[in-house]
Amino acid sequence: ISKTPKIGFVGNLIKRKNINVFIQILSKLSDNFSGVVLGEKREPEYTMARKLISKLEIQREIDFLGIVFPIEEYLNEIDILIAPAKDEAFGRNLVEAMMLGIPVLALDFGGHKEIIENGVDGFLIKENNIDDYIMLINLLTTDKELYNQISRNAYLKAKSKFSVDLHIKKMVKFYNEILTK
Repeated sequence: ISKTPKIGFVGNLIKRKNINVFIQILSKLSDNFSGVVLGEKREPEYTMARKLISKLEIQREIDFLGIVFPIEEYLNEIDILIAPAKDEAFGRNLVEAMMLGIPVLALDFGGHKEIIENGVDGFLIKENNIDDYIMLINLLTTDKELYNQISRNAYLKAKSKFSVDLHIKKMVKFYNEILTK
C-alpha cells in the first residue's frame, strides 16, 4: 500500500456503474487518499460526476483517465478497487484486479457474488452502504496483514478459477466432447 493510497474505479461511465457511489466514498475519506477512474467518459454521467465532485467540495486528486490499454499497467497503480455497479452479469474488472492481487470492495449484487467470497478474497457491500466501504478501506490500509491476506487470496482465486489458460482448457474439453459424440 502506498503512502497515499489510490482507490480505483473501472468501468465506462454509465448509470448502472454507480460512479456517484465512488465519488461519495472518496468525499468521506481523509485527504491522504487519491482516486482514479478508468473507463470511457460517457455523457451525461461524466458531467454529473464532475458536478458531484464540486458539490461535495472534494479537494483531493481524482483522475479520469478514460479508456486505457493495457489496463494492467494502470490497475497496478491502484491499492483498492471499488466496484459499486448494479446488474453486472460478470465483473471482468474485478477478476482483472484480483489477478494483480488488488483487494476489491464490490456491491453485493449480481455477478459480483459469483466472483468474491466475502471477507476471504474481497468484500461484498450492501447497496447504499457508503460507511461500510469507508470502514473497509480504512481497515485494509491500516492492517497490512489483512491487506496481504485478501490480496493473496484474491490472486489465487482469480488464477485458479478465471485464468485464460483455464478457460482455454475448458473450451478444448468442451469441443473434444462434442467432436467425439
